[in-house]
Amino acid sequence: VQSVAITLCTSIIQIAGSYWAIHVLKQPGSFALEVFYTFCFLPSALFICGLSGQYAKQRIEINEAKRVAERSNSALAVEMGKVQEINAELEKALTRIEELAVRDELTGLYNRRYLMDALEREKTRADRSGRLFSVVMLDVDHFKHINDSFGHPTGDEVLKTFAITMFANIREIDKFGRYGGELCL
Repeated sequence: VQSVAITLCTSIIQIAGSYWAIHVLKQPGSFALEVFYTFCFLPSALFICGLSGQYAKQRIEINEAKRVAERSNSALAVEMGKVQEINAELEKALTRIEELAVRDELTGLYNRRYLMDALEREKTRADRSGRLFSVVMLDVDHFKHINDSFGHPTGDEVLKTFAITMFANIREIDKFGRYGGELCL
């Protein structure tokens, strides 16, 4: 609208200037011809104004789309950060679950399932290499008497202390775990 008004005003000024130049200043030329040229120019000028208006509107739309995209990118970055935090927490939880799946809750030693898998792996490796391997089973003597006389919490402490002592005295490559009850392998 603004560019159309400017174009019309410019055309009126052109006609007034032509009139002034031809009639007042006595310049050579035809006022009718000048008006004709002005009106010939007017449709092209109005068309250009229309294009200019469309261009301005598109620029506004593009700028708004950029602002929306920037806000969306910012929001996406925040959400991606949240997803990364949740994934890190899930990784920790998965690691903890995997640890609990192979560890005895009371002693922290490997559990029976892990020991049986380890035993199978060691047997396969021994069969493949032609070497021998050893399995040692330990039982705490009179453990039932400890539980009956001093209670299960004391029996649990005996098992924990036994596990810590044994674990501190085996090689890093050895597997030590609770097979069941107070029986260790």
